[in-house]
Amino acid sequence: MSRKLLVLLVSVCMISTQFEAYSQGVAINETNAPPDPSAMLDIESNEKGMLVPRMNQSQRNAIMNPANGLMIYQTDNTPGFYYNAGTPATPDWQMVGSNAGSGSQWITSGSGIHYSEGNVGIGTENPVSMLSVNAGINVDQSDSNGFNSLASALTFGQNKKVGIASNRSNSGNVQKGLDLYTGNQRRISIDSTGNVGIGTTVPLYRLDVSGSARFSSILYAAYRLGIGVAEPDYPLHTSTGYFTTRIGIGTVPHSSYSLDLLGSSRFQGNMRVTGYVVTEDNLTVQNNKGIVRSNSATQYKIVPFTYTFAINAGPGGGFESVAVPYGETFSGTPRVIVAQITYATGTAGNLGWLNIIPWASNSSSTYFYVTNVGTGTLNLSTVTVACLAIGPQ
Repeated sequence: MSRKLLVLLVSVCMISTQFEAYSQGVAINETNAPPDPSAMLDIESNEKGMLVPRMNQSQRNAIMNPANGLMIYQTDNTPGFYYNAGTPATPDWQMVGSNAGSGSQWITSGSGIHYSEGNVGIGTENPVSMLSVNAGINVDQSDSNGFNSLASALTFGQNKKVGIASNRSNSGNVQKGLDLYTGNQRRISIDSTGNVGIGTTVPLYRLDVSGSARFSSILYAAYRLGIGVAEPDYPLHTSTGYFTTRIGIGTVPHSSYSLDLLGSSRFQGNMRVTGYVVTEDNLTVQNNKGIVRSNSATQYKIVPFTYTFAINAGPGGGFESVAVPYGETFSGTPRVIVAQITYATGTAGNLGWLNIIPWASNSSSTYFYVTNVGTGTLNLSTVTVACLAIGPQ
């Protein structure tokens, strides 16, 4: 018997002690147990594993017409178990398992898992960001995040001191709304009713700011605005003034006035009034140098005007003027006052000899009687006199 034949017989005897073939499948074990009815090949061992063919990527790609589901172990270019997910004519080799090799997409590191090859989509095949979720995201479903904590929040940055967390009370860990954190401190709180607090975790109003606030543009209040007043009664209500369709400073405005001030007032510029100015006392101007008042209910006004004439008369001679208009009409006959001569030209006489007397005045004009009360002839070609009419409005 040749040596080769002897080796073959010994090998067959050894296999027969561990290999049993059955019509329903093949079992390989050390106890001669039959294969599981559902398996064509049932391998059992407590000491050894199973080796599938090992090859590099070039050898794998050289397999002719690999069957769908054919498995090999690739030894290079991202080593791991691969199977043909395509057809024999068009192979599509895919790695088996989510972490089968150092170059796979999902990599475990300690108790963590990470992915750094591209975007991740949950519920979408076309993620547009590092993480795209085509549905809702639930944070802290077990309600484990405690009071004033970012332990189970949506955080930003490696130190996790900036984030968004649920607003909770320190009594019973009750969810009340939403908190925004910076520097690991709650800065903005939104409670369960929708009130927003800045600098306070218990907002009492739709916007409750604890501290100073600045508006660089328009501040619009559709109903009422209180400054120093918690419950304003007017569109603009401060601790010292009340603003409605009327304005009161230091007092509630009287219904007859648009502006009602209690106390002294000072205007350091021009003030224009398009209507009447009503005073219940004297109106003082120029630091008490001028006072305009009426001792009756009638308001008085002052209208300046001028009278220009010529005169050529001897001693005692003169004339009566035509009607000289004031420029405005009074409600009654005003008092006419003749003031200084502002201009005069002539050939003879003394201006001091002129006597100018207003008379026959009415609500819109007055007459003057001009007389030479001197001792010689008075001959003036032009005389302009400043006058005042003071009378009822």
